Amino acid sequence: MQMKLNLISGYLFILLITSIYCQTKMGVCYEPFHHKDYPKNIKKVLTEDFSIMKNYASVVRTYYAGYYGEPVVKYAA
Repeated sequence: MQMKLNLISGYLFILLITSIYCQTKMGVCYEPFHHKDYPKNIKKVLTEDFSIMKNYASVVRTYYAGYYGEPVVKYAA
C-alpha cells in the first residue's frame, strides 16, 4: 500500500513539474493509429496531427521514435 502511494505521489509530482514547465500547455501521449490514412500515408498523418497538437500541447510522449521509417522528432520539433 505504501509503495503504491509513493508511486502515485511520484506521478503527481512529475505531472506538476511538467505543468509548470509547460506553463499553459499540457503534454499528450501520441499514437497515429486513429487516422484513416495510417499507415499508407504516414507523412500526411504526422503533419496533420502535429499541426493540431502544437496549439494545445508542448510536450509529446510516444512509445516509438518513428512510424514506418518516419521519425517523430522531425514533426514534433
